[in-house]
Formats: sequence, C-alpha cells, structure tokens
Amino acid sequence: MCILNTGLSYAEDTIVPFDKKIALNLSGKYNMGIFQQQSADYRADTPWKIGLGLRYKNLAAQLFIPVSFNIDDSFDAALNCYLKKMYYETFIKRYKNFYDEDDETTEHGNVGLDILSGGILAGWIHNYKNHSLRSVFTLSENQTASNGSFLYGFGVFYTSIYSENETMPRYNERQHIVYFGPTMGYSYTWTLPHDLFLNIGVNGGANLGITINDPKILFIPQINPKITFGHHHASWSINAVMGSNTSVLLWDKDNFDTLVPATMSLTFSKRF
Repeated sequence: MCILNTGLSYAEDTIVPFDKKIALNLSGKYNMGIFQQQSADYRADTPWKIGLGLRYKNLAAQLFIPVSFNIDDSFDAALNCYLKKMYYETFIKRYKNFYDEDDETTEHGNVGLDILSGGILAGWIHNYKNHSLRSVFTLSENQTASNGSFLYGFGVFYTSIYSENETMPRYNERQHIVYFGPTMGYSYTWTLPHDLFLNIGVNGGANLGITINDPKILFIPQINPKITFGHHHASWSINAVMGSNTSVLLWDKDNFDTLVPATMSLTFSKRF
C-alpha cells in the first residue's frame, strides 16, 4: 500500500499524524431513527440532515440540522476528543417528529413523539500503539497497517420521551431517564491500496437506569455497531459511516421499548 508522504510527520509504529492541526468538516446524514413498543412502531421524520464541524488537534465538534434548516424540529450535536490511549465522546440529539407509519389519521410531524437523548462516554484503547480511532472518525491521522483493538469504557446517558399518542400512555407525561454503566467493544481497521481503509467496530454496554419523575429502576442494555469506509489524502480525508446506537428499555420481564437511532453519514474533511 502506498503510504502518504506529503504533509505528514511520522510517528512510531503504524500511526502517522497529519501535520495540519485545523480541519473543516462538511457532512451529510440520513437518519433512520426507530422507536418500537409492543403496540406501536415509530419512525423519525425529517431524515436528511447537513452538518458542519471544526476540528482543532484532537478536539472535534459537529452540528447537524435538517435540510429544512429548522433547528426546532431536530438536531444532532457532538463534541469528541480522541487521544492516543483514551477517547471521549459526548452527544445530544433531538428527534421531535416521530410518526406511526400505520396510522393513516396523522401526518408526519403531528404525532407528537418527541425524544431527547444525550450522553458522555470515556473509553480506553487497549492496542493504542498500533490502532487509531482518530484515523477512522476524526480523520486527523493515518493508520498504515491493518490491526484492531479492544475498547473499554464507562458511559453516563440521559433520555427523555414524550408522546401525545394514546397508544403510548407511559409517555403521555414526559419520562426522564438517567442511566449509566460499563462498556466494552472491539474495533478493527483494514488498510487498503490507494490509502483507503475499512473499519468495523462494535461496542456494547450494560446500564442501570433510573426514572426521575416517578422513581423506578430499570435495566438498559446497549449495542453500537459501526462500519466505516474512507480515504486519506495529504490535505483532505473522507469517510462514510453507517451505524446505530440501540438501547432497550427493560421496564420488567415482559415489558420493554427499543430505541434505534441508526444513521448513514458522509463527511469530507479539509485540513488547514
């Protein structure tokens, strides 16, 4: 495989940082958000979003808004920091206009299922000398040999859900849920000819949840698979990411809800 020579400062092992510390990111995202309950199946409205982001060294911020430019409908913001050994991911997302595809009496945007979700995850990269998450997601360096790493972490999350629909009476009063717990996963990157790469990763968590307005303890397992394909150039990079962050709200043995904010995104990153 051809290794980039222009605009790079070489490091030990297989990690090659780019010498430009600032990058501007332009993204497009397709949102496939799903909320499922035994009696209902909801999909997110306004699925297409555009995003603008800025990275300085290891810190990257990104904001997505619908192509209608109405930030009151929904938004998706993230602030991430990827270091050599550790990584930190924070996010806040609002899915305001979920709709029931089988309910012919309602139009998109008038159903009233409103979900706000946020969280922070801190993780450790076991094989940090040879495996780079920055190369895959923040596009701030290049990994020159195929390898993988186990990922260990801990996350704290918040979700609030409100529904005007009579089929979901549990959420007729906005439900506020805080949950936290350990995470573990694995990430592997294949380096391909012409500075292309393919990464497949999965991260799972086991969380203890607490409802705020009507105190109740519940169990919330999570699974977060991702597939990323991209290319590094000396002055720019691009990646396409397909992934989801599935959470199962186990209220009791036979009573659960499933939230699946799945997305596909394409990001172009220009370094300065």
